[in-house]
Amino acid sequence: MAERKEGEGKVVVVEEEEERRLRGALRNLQQEAGVLERLVYKHRNQHHGAAYFQYLLKVRRDVTLLLAAGLGDVLTAVFPVLASRKPANTILTVNRQSKKKPGANHCHHERLLGVARLLSEMLLDVVSVYNKASDLIDRKQSVKISIGGAQIWKMLKD
Repeated sequence: MAERKEGEGKVVVVEEEEERRLRGALRNLQQEAGVLERLVYKHRNQHHGAAYFQYLLKVRRDVTLLLAAGLGDVLTAVFPVLASRKPANTILTVNRQSKKKPGANHCHHERLLGVARLLSEMLLDVVSVYNKASDLIDRKQSVKISIGGAQIWKMLKD
């Protein structure tokens, strides 16, 4: 192995910390997607016509698409390239198609671009949900959105 300078060691630690942080965020996204799915399933009949609920349905669809894109596999392929442990052409070239995985012939670079495109589209829907929730709060109705999960209650003022 090549010797690393003191400054390079700090960069490697920062990159490993970023990878750990992003993987933790991906696990949290998967958990929050489960909470969102349950929330939508439980209240789909009662709030189906509400505008904020329609935005929640869009966010749920986009989160499902994001998780279906295999973000964990993309991160596994990209981080060794960012840490200079693998050459960059490994994420730019199409993977070899194996007999065990006939549908696995795709490029990580294209998947990463697709995920970035999806995240930019999701931002609009997430901001719309936030604006609708803020509007409900302003109208003296209670909407609670916590960091641990999305919980929405509509309580009319007595």
